[in-house]
Amino acid sequence: MTASPWVTVATFDTAHHARLARTLLDAADIPTRLADDHLVDAMPYYAVAVGGVKLRVPEADVRDAEAVLASVEPASETPRRPGMWALVVLVGGPVALVTAWVAAVVTRPRGGVR
Repeated sequence: MTASPWVTVATFDTAHHARLARTLLDAADIPTRLADDHLVDAMPYYAVAVGGVKLRVPEADVRDAEAVLASVEPASETPRRPGMWALVVLVGGPVALVTAWVAAVVTRPRGGVR
């Protein structure tokens, strides 16, 4: 008997959000695995590069897992990924922010699209 493949049902920017969702699925007796949670814990700015922390379930449990996750309302509207400017500040600091802003202003097309 072959085990069914694991399918990603949700991705998160932080490992603690992924672990909270995992707890919901564990309470519903749905087996779970997390991917990239330790990497994102150690280096949070890598979340964007690796596509976030992935919450995975066996293929046979995808519908049940999606139903459990859909039953929970988010506490507030938050963007899925940090904006480019937040990432620049986090990785490069204030000097990188000014450099990126100047580059964005200088390279912005003027007069619309042609």
